[in-house]
Amino acid sequence: MDAQTLSSIRILLLVGLTWLGNHGYANSKDLATFTDPATIEAFVGILGVVGTAIWGIWSRRPHQIIADAAALKQVDAVITKPKTADEIKSDNVVGSVEEAKALPNVAMK
Repeated sequence: MDAQTLSSIRILLLVGLTWLGNHGYANSKDLATFTDPATIEAFVGILGVVGTAIWGIWSRRPHQIIADAAALKQVDAVITKPKTADEIKSDNVVGSVEEAKALPNVAMK
């Protein structure tokens, strides 16, 4: 992590901890601990792990899996329940076989 990023994070922590100190939730020892570069790097690392986990869970929800499948160039159409097809904003996600037949370039077997 470069010095500018560390400095920016340190300033944000100082502002936040000053507010906490003014309201009786933090003291000068807490301020020294939380503005230490090693603590900042650990905190940013934890945020990275948590952010990655949240993104991983969010991107693998059923509607996103269907949208990802529909985006593949090998897929002409994805047929789902009508309600699900209405919720997914993709031209080739449809709610019935009849709707799929009406799509251009759909190969029926």
